[in-house]
Parts: sequence; C-alpha cells; structure tokens
Amino acid sequence: MRRFRYWGKCSKNEAQNGLKRSLLTYIMKNVMENNPFKHIDQPLKDVPAELKSKVMKDIATAKLLMDLAGLFSLNVGSVIERTIKERKNKRK
Repeated sequence: MRRFRYWGKCSKNEAQNGLKRSLLTYIMKNVMENNPFKHIDQPLKDVPAELKSKVMKDIATAKLLMDLAGLFSLNVGSVIERTIKERKNKRK
C-alpha cells in the first residue's frame, strides 16, 4: 500500500482512477460552461470592409500560388493513367 496525498491509503490503480475521475469531471464542467457550439445558430455578424478585403487578398494570393505550383509540378495520377492508356492502345 502506498500513501497518496489526496486518497489516503490506497493502491496505485485506485489513485489513478480517482485522478482520472476528477480530471474528467473538471473537463466536463468546463466544456458545459464554455461550449463553443452554442453560438452556431446565432445570426452572422458583419465583418469590417478592410478585414474582408485583406482576407480576400490572402485567399487570392494562396490560389495564385497553388495554380503556379500546379504548372511546375508533376501530376502523378494523370501520368500513370496516360501511360496505361498508351500501352493498351499499342497492344491493339
């Protein structure tokens, strides 16, 4: 038997189970109080125009970079499909 600070005399497993229960109780209490999903049904709020324009510029930049990366990268799936089709056509 070991002596733990909060549980007195108990086995190690009993102490761990007690700690797990208290931790789960703490987590559940905080989740219930600070539930982020309760705001989902609320009406949307307006965004300032400057913030909206900044976000849209960032999205446009990301799309441009993705398109440029697509030009200089190799699409392996299409290469494999094309190779298989060409081999089938040569066999006929």
